[in-house]
Amino acid sequence: MRKVRNSKLALVLVFAMLATLFVGVGTASAGTTYSQATSIPEFDPANTSASTLTTAQVHIKFDPAIAGNSTAFVEVVDADGALLDIVSAAVYDVEGTSTGSTCTQAGSANLYKLSLNGVTPAAGKYGATLQLTINAKDCAAGDVKVRFSSPSGQLVAGELVVAKATGGNVSVAMVSVPAFGDNGGKVTFRIRENAAGALKDKANTIKFKFPNGFTVGTPTATVISGKYGAAPGTAHVPADFTFGGTGDRDVKVTLGTGKASTVEKIMLDVTVPVTIDESTASTGDVMVTISGESTVTNTEIKAATYGNYSVDVSAKTEKGIQPGQYDQELGKILVKESLPGSLVKDRTITFTLPDGCKWNTLPSLSASDSKNIGTLAVSAATLVGSDKRICKITVNEKSNGTKSTEIVFKGGSITAAADFTGDVVVKVDGTAGAKGEAKIGVATAPITASVDKVPDVVIGQSSQVAVALTITEAKAEALKKSMETCNALPPSFATAASTRSAGELVLKAPPGVRFADAPTVKVVEGDIDLGTVSYDNDNRTITIKVDSVSGKASKIEISNLKLIVDRTVPEGDIVMEIGGSALVENDEGAPVGVANNEWFSNKHWVTKVAVAKVVTPAPGQVRATTVLVAGSTTMKVNGADVTMDVAPYLKNDRLFVSVRFAARGLGVDDNNILWDQATKTATLITADGRYIQMTLGSKVMNMSGARITMDVAPEMVSNRVMLPVGWLAKALGATATWDNATSTATLEL
Repeated sequence: MRKVRNSKLALVLVFAMLATLFVGVGTASAGTTYSQATSIPEFDPANTSASTLTTAQVHIKFDPAIAGNSTAFVEVVDADGALLDIVSAAVYDVEGTSTGSTCTQAGSANLYKLSLNGVTPAAGKYGATLQLTINAKDCAAGDVKVRFSSPSGQLVAGELVVAKATGGNVSVAMVSVPAFGDNGGKVTFRIRENAAGALKDKANTIKFKFPNGFTVGTPTATVISGKYGAAPGTAHVPADFTFGGTGDRDVKVTLGTGKASTVEKIMLDVTVPVTIDESTASTGDVMVTISGESTVTNTEIKAATYGNYSVDVSAKTEKGIQPGQYDQELGKILVKESLPGSLVKDRTITFTLPDGCKWNTLPSLSASDSKNIGTLAVSAATLVGSDKRICKITVNEKSNGTKSTEIVFKGGSITAAADFTGDVVVKVDGTAGAKGEAKIGVATAPITASVDKVPDVVIGQSSQVAVALTITEAKAEALKKSMETCNALPPSFATAASTRSAGELVLKAPPGVRFADAPTVKVVEGDIDLGTVSYDNDNRTITIKVDSVSGKASKIEISNLKLIVDRTVPEGDIVMEIGGSALVENDEGAPVGVANNEWFSNKHWVTKVAVAKVVTPAPGQVRATTVLVAGSTTMKVNGADVTMDVAPYLKNDRLFVSVRFAARGLGVDDNNILWDQATKTATLITADGRYIQMTLGSKVMNMSGARITMDVAPEMVSNRVMLPVGWLAKALGATATWDNATSTATLEL
């Protein structure tokens, strides 16, 4: 058993060592790691001290560790990959023990061999530190790394940064990058030694040259750090630095003789006043050239931005809104100075909404989103005019400081007309100079309405069936259970007295088109809960109550739309308007006692859709077609399916059909199909005023006073008067054809 376990452990170690071929710097394997035990020293390769540089200690850790020996070759390389000589090396146990770990030269000064001999783990772990002294004189600037190769035992291949060669350079950075107008300003350069002594004590050490049109004044110095002389050293003061130049665009920084840093690196801020000749200065980035006798890491730097006073406008965020609803939140507007001081006191910024939108709550400054506000202060927004599209803000105090102010206005909230869709682009203007546009919202129609093939209908007929209509929500809760009624002006909308009423989906027919009956309404996708469905013949509306909003965007099918088309209706599409309080709550006029509070009193409808097409036939042309099939409760009227409550049937080679449904299909208004229970008589009144009467059990049909004897009497089935289709067609002036193969009768009028 012991032998098996040792074999498994050996196999694990083999895989662990193989895995190290693919690991990054500073990581060896899951069981062996290399890390810095002390801080990484920075040094100047030009200094003599670099020839005996002590690197950061390397911590070597085995976790888990096993007893035994481990070896690896050690090399040190600079940033260019050149091998550096190792002056000395020492190994110390820090966790667990060894019987004689060493790191000794292996044939040359740049190759050493590390041997961890007789390792004994403590608590399953072993750790050691490797301390190297190297000759890094005149090495390449950048990272100096120790490299482990050709490992055995638990040591693995890898490398680790143990020092950083600065190259003796001086770095220059900007404390800030101000924006200038024609009045100019000040710029501050930060000069930093990467190694003590990098800034030499000789004339014209560092030179800054400004572009044409920029004239420099007398610089001032602020010493942040720096010491010279013998340890502990003497702190530098501004008087240790002098300034000069050969022209009005130059600044030269000179360190006094004997003041080169020895103990602490110099960090110095040099502030330069700048005046501008606008006739020659170029707008844009002010790029300053850096030169001199010291080696500087950067040769050009952006010191400032020069331009004209202006205020830019853009959208910071945008949001989606639902038209027809109150209080739809917009995104944020960014107003940004091109130069500090561009926003002038007592001037205004206006925000204008597109036509079809009105402010509910007005935008306000968002301090948390804004930058470099300084002393800038603005007033609260107020409405301009009576149409609620424009509001304005006044600059009460201009900004201060050297950086351009960025003001973010929370976009406020709006209400958009029911039929408004597309981008909500706010136009920004006013006397403060802010000009531009910001797209901070997108209005999407809450529903779409779609149909299949639109059927033809004719004037003067009733109960003509339109195509089925599908209404699809754009998102969950687009159809509301209730609506809000606002009776106050903004910006007090949020606290205004308001009431809520039930949400209803409404379909409205055009003038001359009425509904003969309530349609069939069914939810085919989603989970919206619909209530009662009713129709109003005179007002031409169908109303569907919303009992509960959807949790998932829903799809509603409205079928069996029965239309009565008056003779006043012109040829062309019959277009239904769709709206109602489930979709539109802002179609209000001004409430009593509240002047100038018109919302969108003439915008009731979200969308429109054609459900039928009026075709006015010439004399002799077919005006209506009805198809009935024996045994089927579905008949086709002008191509549209209509469901009957009793199917036609064959009896004695005659097809009996429902008088009511067949008459509807041929254009008889449902209100003109009458039943007298006492006499068991059905009466049909046609659009041109003729009447037809038939009585159960009697073969006599009365056609406007003319008595016609039939060969069969009407009969009652499932509370419907049934008559052979041929006699009904004759009474209504229709042509009947029969297809014996499909048991189908077709009536054409």
